[in-house]
Amino acid sequence: MSRKRLPNPPDPSSWNIEKPTINCSESSPVEVEPFTYRREERSQFDMHYCLELGVVLEGNMERHYLTYERGYKAGQVWLCGMWEPHGWGVRKPPCRVAVFFLHPPLLAHTHFTQVEGINWMAPFSAMPQERPQVPDARLPEAIALARSALDSPFTTPSARKIALHLKVLEILLILVGSWQSAASPRKWSGRELDCLGRAMQLAQQTPGLITTREAAERCGINRNALSRLFVEYVGLSFAEFALRNRVSSAAVQLKSSEEPIKAIASQWGFADPSHFHRCFVKYYGCSPTDYRAGGRRRHP
Repeated sequence: MSRKRLPNPPDPSSWNIEKPTINCSESSPVEVEPFTYRREERSQFDMHYCLELGVVLEGNMERHYLTYERGYKAGQVWLCGMWEPHGWGVRKPPCRVAVFFLHPPLLAHTHFTQVEGINWMAPFSAMPQERPQVPDARLPEAIALARSALDSPFTTPSARKIALHLKVLEILLILVGSWQSAASPRKWSGRELDCLGRAMQLAQQTPGLITTREAAERCGINRNALSRLFVEYVGLSFAEFALRNRVSSAAVQLKSSEEPIKAIASQWGFADPSHFHRCFVKYYGCSPTDYRAGGRRRHP
């Protein structure tokens, strides 16, 4: 499908971003799951630490990022970086996809002594509109690789881990074969990705205010170094990332509970209701009171 803007794309300011738990870790670095949609699905949104690589097996899928939307046909691949807000929807069912979830340090540590210079993380860290795509001539190959990852029998858990790792690398090789990133993304080390992931998880899991200094100390890194990592990888400072998470989490609570707004503001580390009000209006375009009353459309 083309990269033209999709009709009636969702307004990012109204995204209700969930943070799902994905069973992907250092001991289980690659997981793959099939999803089948037999009816139209409205746009849904989430974000997670694991990298995401999805292959459309049949039908059409649409993907949304903060500043970019596009549709994907059978054989095409979408990518999502660490804690990158993203959404999806199905306008023309049926649609079947295979989604790989990857522990970020896995790719950072992947290298072959006979081949130097492959940056396996680059496709995930490039801007969404600049990420590589499967050439039309190789769409059937991408589908076959994804299906084999879902259908192949594995004799042992270890064999499964190795096989899934290899399938992911084969798909990535199709993507990066003739791709040149406009920004020439830097190569991230496993330690840097692990540090970023832990800091992001701290921001996600801490109910209340956590400063850049506190996060850096808990990650065993210098405050300025953490700030540089965030700006380079995420495009914003840790403080801004953490603030967005606090506002987003408070927004979810506004919709799901009857707690007073003052109590919710305090719980998420805002100095007072007026501070919470200013931050909320900045990101959601309306007051917490109006949002709770339904002043903004909320996606399921």
